[in-house]
Amino acid sequence: MDSTISSNATRQIWRYVWYCHGLPERSLRWSGKTLPICARCTGLWLGYALAAVLVWFWLLPWWLSLALVAPLVLDGGTQALGWRTSNNRLRLATGLVAGVGEIMFIVWALSYSFLLGQLAGTALVQ
Repeated sequence: MDSTISSNATRQIWRYVWYCHGLPERSLRWSGKTLPICARCTGLWLGYALAAVLVWFWLLPWWLSLALVAPLVLDGGTQALGWRTSNNRLRLATGLVAGVGEIMFIVWALSYSFLLGQLAGTALVQ
């Protein structure tokens, strides 16, 4: 018997909600049960949560935020090309780092977009 957290129908719903393939061999196990999302997506979501806290204390420069996504691109890209096989620890770590980088970049981009809009609006009023 498969010891997954959710049934096959629920796993299908998770795929659409989380946009994750949810392959059991690429998913983490918790208390003997397979999580419904893969290790990389688990890392991304944990990175998003971590960045949501960190962004209140400091914001990375935009270039460093984008650089944090590079390990995920390299890991996933080289695996997709068949050059090597990744493992769940590496998938989790690259997902975590990329999740922090993505949120930091989004916050940075929104901040400067609002600032630019404010400057443009002020210039139009004068």
